[in-house]
Amino acid sequence: MSLRSLLLSVLLAALCGCGETSEDLALCEGVRCSAGTCQVHDGAATCVCSAYEQAAGVVCQDLGADPDEGDLIQTAEPLLPSSEPHVGVLQRCGGRVVQDVDVYAFAATAGQVYHFRTTLQPGMRVRVVLMDASGRLVKEGHYPIFSWPTARMAFLAPATGTYYFSVTSEAECGPGSVDAEYRILFEALGADDHPDEAAAATPLVAGPTQQGRLELGTDRDWFSFEAEAGHVYRFTCRFPTGGYCRLRLVDAQGQEVDADGGTTSRAGLPSFVAVEAPGAGSYRVELRRNVGDDDEEEQWGTYDYTLEDLGPDDCGDTPQGAAPLPGLSQWVTARIERGQDQDFFSVETEPGHIYRVLVQSPGSLGWTQVQDASGAPRSDSSKSFAGGGTRFVRIAPDGSTAGERHAFGLFTFQVVDLGPDDFGDSPETAAPLALGDTAGRFELSADRDVFALQLDPDRYYRITCQGCQLSLNTGSAMLRTAHDFEPGITDGYALSADMGGTAYATATPYGSSDYVLHLEDLGPDDVPDIAARAQFIALGSEVRGTLERLGDLDVFLVELTQGQSYTLSLDPGGFYARLTAPGGASWFTSTSGTPTFTAAESGTYVLSVYSEAPPFAPGTGSYRFTLR
Repeated sequence: MSLRSLLLSVLLAALCGCGETSEDLALCEGVRCSAGTCQVHDGAATCVCSAYEQAAGVVCQDLGADPDEGDLIQTAEPLLPSSEPHVGVLQRCGGRVVQDVDVYAFAATAGQVYHFRTTLQPGMRVRVVLMDASGRLVKEGHYPIFSWPTARMAFLAPATGTYYFSVTSEAECGPGSVDAEYRILFEALGADDHPDEAAAATPLVAGPTQQGRLELGTDRDWFSFEAEAGHVYRFTCRFPTGGYCRLRLVDAQGQEVDADGGTTSRAGLPSFVAVEAPGAGSYRVELRRNVGDDDEEEQWGTYDYTLEDLGPDDCGDTPQGAAPLPGLSQWVTARIERGQDQDFFSVETEPGHIYRVLVQSPGSLGWTQVQDASGAPRSDSSKSFAGGGTRFVRIAPDGSTAGERHAFGLFTFQVVDLGPDDFGDSPETAAPLALGDTAGRFELSADRDVFALQLDPDRYYRITCQGCQLSLNTGSAMLRTAHDFEPGITDGYALSADMGGTAYATATPYGSSDYVLHLEDLGPDDVPDIAARAQFIALGSEVRGTLERLGDLDVFLVELTQGQSYTLSLDPGGFYARLTAPGGASWFTSTSGTPTFTAAESGTYVLSVYSEAPPFAPGTGSYRFTLR
């Protein structure tokens, strides 16, 4: 009979003043019921189901003697440290059957660390418990946690003596199973290999990689080393089996100098702390593992660690300590000793010249910036910069990436003189743009090349660019423009200047450093676009014209008399005629058809023909009209 059934029977008897006698209890002592409770009828012990269990169809029967390991401390099975796992079995671990408990006894020595790894079958849920000699709970855990198939428990013995480790079934052990097998790997690790306090830290000297061990999830190992003034020291830690190190570097006063908390994205990769010692002195490193993990207490294992003396920093960390470059277009090799390091180099440059920094380095090491003597940045995203005196090249880990502190090592770079800017950056320095193709290059990501366009009156031109964006400045010309370019061309405009003159086209980068401009003369405009150059038409005569380009406007002059009615016919549809009175007021607009209007005053009127852009109007094409 289980202890739970026995206690329940005694409690019920006490409450009702009746029930089993001491003889009945003795008869039920050896009975283990699959369900229900043990009761004595006619001198025989049987397992009886409750009304609820009967309705549920549960079978209540005696399971017989328990062949399993001891369920109590008094009957605990001895457990010895071994490299081979101990195999145990939980009986009756499913459904409503009474939970099984397996208890093991082991001898422990004060100050020694012991590990238990209990491997479970799929679907098993167990409770593992560690107790001292009096049966007092020391620690416990419920497993599995998420998908971990192993129940892990570490124990630092506070005193020499006997301790107990138990495994208890908590739920169904597997589909249709009655017994469930588990395996316990019990190891005695000995004493903690490195102290847990900074004051007792293990002394280190720079040398090859060594191996350490965190015996407990709460364990921390402290190391110390003596630093030489001006030298760079780097401490590296890695867990080969996964997880990550959390490191903290402090000086002799306990002030934190550097830290690396690690991230789950870097599990299994090294963590680092480093210092460039400003003077001779002592430093200490604290090492922990997997802070923030779901089962932090039971995260332990071996790790690799290394202390490196990298010597003095090879290059200055400020412009004042910059190393002069031996020359242009020469590869220079240097080293980033730690994630917080930065190397400065000085180079003499000529005004008007463009320079570019080329860097060869692993990962995110080659972040580059060029500064002038005042510290103001001069380089762009392409690592190019304009010359003009002393410039300082700064190379460091990429501060825009999450792992910049882990970027260090050798890099190679050179500064190349690209020569003067190929085209001016302003109308004052603009180069004349000839008809046909003109190739250019943007030396800087913020570069702009400006070109001068000499335009004849009443002529159409088209300017397009492959690899750049265009903008137009009217300059001395009165421009009429419209976007006009074909597929495959980055940007373009159709343009005309009513009176001729000089306009300016500005090219700016668009996805490429090289570009090609194309300027084309599309021929004359058949009708002037402004009143100053327009010609008179005769009333009653048919006028024909063509809108050659989007945005084209054909302008005519006509004399009208105040109070006189006139009829304007215009076709085809989609073209418009607008009359402007002598005073400049636009007072009448006609579409296709034959509208009639009366002149408000006598004088010279301006008649303009135009069209809207497609798809709602033709935009271009031939038209005709008659004003009578």
